[in-house]
Amino acid sequence: MPKIEEFLDYREYLHAFYRERKERKGYFSYRLLGRLVGMDASLLAKVLQKERHIADESIPAFVSALKLNAREGEYFENLVHFGKARSDAQAKVYFERMMKLQRVPSRRLEGRHFAYFSSWRHAAIRALLEFYEFRGDFKALAAQLNPPVAPKEARESIKLLKELELVKDDGTGRLVPSDKSVTTGERWASVAVASFQKETIALAGEALERHPRDRRDISTITMSVSREDIAEIKERIAEFRSSIIKFVNESANPEVVCHLNLQLIPLSVFPKEEK
Repeated sequence: MPKIEEFLDYREYLHAFYRERKERKGYFSYRLLGRLVGMDASLLAKVLQKERHIADESIPAFVSALKLNAREGEYFENLVHFGKARSDAQAKVYFERMMKLQRVPSRRLEGRHFAYFSSWRHAAIRALLEFYEFRGDFKALAAQLNPPVAPKEARESIKLLKELELVKDDGTGRLVPSDKSVTTGERWASVAVASFQKETIALAGEALERHPRDRRDISTITMSVSREDIAEIKERIAEFRSSIIKFVNESANPEVVCHLNLQLIPLSVFPKEEK
C-alpha cells in the first residue's frame, strides 16, 4: 500500500486503499468500508469517484479505518481540507502543512516545485543564468537582480534550481538553464502560481518608482464590455502572449531579465446569470 504522503488527493488515496484491500480480501466492499466509517455505501462510492467529499466530522472515522498513526492522520485531515478548499489562499495553508508532514523520498518533488513558485527570485535567477556567467559568486549574483536580494537568498535559489534539475553545469563550471521545465496542472500548482503572480504584481507596482519610464511600460484601460467581449479579449491576450514567447525564444543576445504581467480584472459586479 503506497504511503499517504505520496498523495495530494485524499480520494485517490481512498481508492488505492480500497483497491489494495479488495485484492487481498475479495469480500471487501463499499458496504463494508462504509460500515467502518459510518457512511452509506452509495455515498462512499461517489466520494471515491470524486463526485462528492466526505464531511469534516467523518475524518476521525476514516483515520481509524485506514489505521493511520498520529502524523499520518494529521496529514489525511489536511489532505481532506486541501481538497475541499474553496480558495487558493485556503488551499495554500493546508498544502504547506502537508509539506511539513511529508517524509517520502525526494523523488516526489511537489513540495520543491511549490517552493519554486514561492518567490519571484527563483524564476528570475534561472532566466538570468541564460546570459550571466555564474561560477559560484553568490554576492555578485544577488546584486544582478533588481531589486537585489541577499547572497544567502541567491544561494538558496541555486540550491533549489539544482534539486529540480532546472539548471546544469555546461562543462566549464558555469551554471546554465536546463531544458527541463516545472510541471503544473495539479491543484497544488494553481495555488503556487497564484502566490507567484501576487508577488509579480506587487513588483509591477513598485516598478513605478523603481525604474525610469523608458525602462518600463505600464498602462491601464478602463472599459465597459460584455461577457462575450471578455472571452474574446482573453483569446487575444493568449495570442499576444504566445507571440511574445516565440519572439523571446528566437532572441540571440539577452541582456536583462523582465517580467511581463498581463492583467484583465473586473471592477464591477457581474449581473446575475439567467436560469
